[in-house]
Amino acid sequence: AAGVGHEIRNPLSSIRLALNSVLGKLRDDEHIDAQAIEYLDLVDGEIDKCLDITTRLLKMSSLPGETSQLIDLHTAIEETVSLLRYEGEQLGIEILLAFAKLPPRVIATETDFRMVVLNLVQNAFHAMPGGGRLEISTRLVGRVVEIDVNDTGIGIATEDLPHIFEPFFSHRADGQKGIGLGLTICQSLVERYQGKIAVVRPRAGFNTCFRVTLPVVEEK
Repeated sequence: AAGVGHEIRNPLSSIRLALNSVLGKLRDDEHIDAQAIEYLDLVDGEIDKCLDITTRLLKMSSLPGETSQLIDLHTAIEETVSLLRYEGEQLGIEILLAFAKLPPRVIATETDFRMVVLNLVQNAFHAMPGGGRLEISTRLVGRVVEIDVNDTGIGIATEDLPHIFEPFFSHRADGQKGIGLGLTICQSLVERYQGKIAVVRPRAGFNTCFRVTLPVVEEK
């Protein structure tokens, strides 16, 4: 993924620079058809989307630049969710947190773990265009912690289940065209810390559940 990302990103960046240079000159020429500039602006927007894809590919495959450390999962989840509550309110989505009594601690980077939470919450948002409920819960099971993200969205079609973690696979209920890298990135980051991510049977009252399992650091 990193090799593909770099191979695509470098020429795209060059195209972007050349296009911006041409656009700058055309906008100064009053004889140029405005529709031609509009088309070039559309091209510029599509280049933006391609650059975003390559950025996600590089994020998914790059070696961690941040040092792994002992992190409190509950604090990291709460702080990440706080950034998404307003968006959830606008969509009519209630966000619930149900944590284990003792805050689990794992070895990871805050950035990577927050990215996993962010992608899973936004994935749930996309599944509930008409509003609903989202619950993030934690549970200690032996030497691992299970982090469940349940939502009342439309669920995942049986035929889609084998493909949901594949790059560029996207079936969004809100009708928007997704890039299809969010879950791929989640899987890559979780596995970086010897964890697992899977779709499991949802809790009663919910339709979909993603479960992240990570090894915990035992308190001495």
